[in-house]
Amino acid sequence: MHQPVDIEQYGQYFITMLHFIKQLYIDTYKVIISPKEYFSTMPETAPRWDPMVRALIYGYISELFFHLQLAKPAAKFSAFTLIDPFIQLFVAALIIKAITSLTRPRPSYFMCVRCCVALMPFALVSALLGYVVSLYHVDLKIQISLQNLIGIYSMAISFFAFTCFLNKSTKFSYIIIFIGLILNVLALYWTWMGNLLDLYQSQMNLAG
Repeated sequence: MHQPVDIEQYGQYFITMLHFIKQLYIDTYKVIISPKEYFSTMPETAPRWDPMVRALIYGYISELFFHLQLAKPAAKFSAFTLIDPFIQLFVAALIIKAITSLTRPRPSYFMCVRCCVALMPFALVSALLGYVVSLYHVDLKIQISLQNLIGIYSMAISFFAFTCFLNKSTKFSYIIIFIGLILNVLALYWTWMGNLLDLYQSQMNLAG
């Protein structure tokens, strides 16, 4: 027998979806503009599906801008594109879980997942910036350098994630963030060194 459509239930799903989209926008704005306030007031609990959906949205949009930046059609997205954000999320959360377990208090793996998702807007901003800059035909290495600068900023912001949300000590957080900043600065340095080497070789070729 045909079951009647539960209009009220579907309406509730629609309201939940609208509330989620609104909250996603607010959280994305706050974590970029006022990260200390955001991580200080971020609730420790959330629905299990919440970080997964956020990761999919952030990851897919970032991947879209990355493909546009490299002039690749979005139609070439593979099935891996859909699971790639989850792989990156779970691996990053596992690393943070391993690092934060060195001292007390030891946060749960789910808290580490939520912490990583909260920092994903910076990847989206980086991909968007790369795409916008590419429209003006700026050298690819300069684009990568700008994106590395956003990576450095996001590493600095993650200090608040460690201290305010994961309840780690300031000294421990400084050490972890310092290591991350060094790695980002090295990546930026090698990008520029490669750029200078290319410039030197082109000048040598013209002189020859």
